[in-house]
Amino acid sequence: MDDEGKSALGDVCRREVRIEKSDERLLDGDIGLSIEEGKKIMTALQSAAVNHEAETYAHFRRGCPDCHAFRLVKNYTMRRI
Repeated sequence: MDDEGKSALGDVCRREVRIEKSDERLLDGDIGLSIEEGKKIMTALQSAAVNHEAETYAHFRRGCPDCHAFRLVKNYTMRRI
């Protein structure tokens, strides 16, 4: 399953989730997604949404509230939000 969209900044965001199904499962009448497969898709979607929101938040926080120019980055330490 491929999913593609555009961010607020115009960047293309794309994530891929792979679900493997055997032909034997289809022959047995196992059609659609299992609960585990649905959870896998939802986990990937949640991760993509959170990463996108964190990147957008960090980008817009760099703007100076007075002059609206980007503030310089003084260090690249990992931070938790």
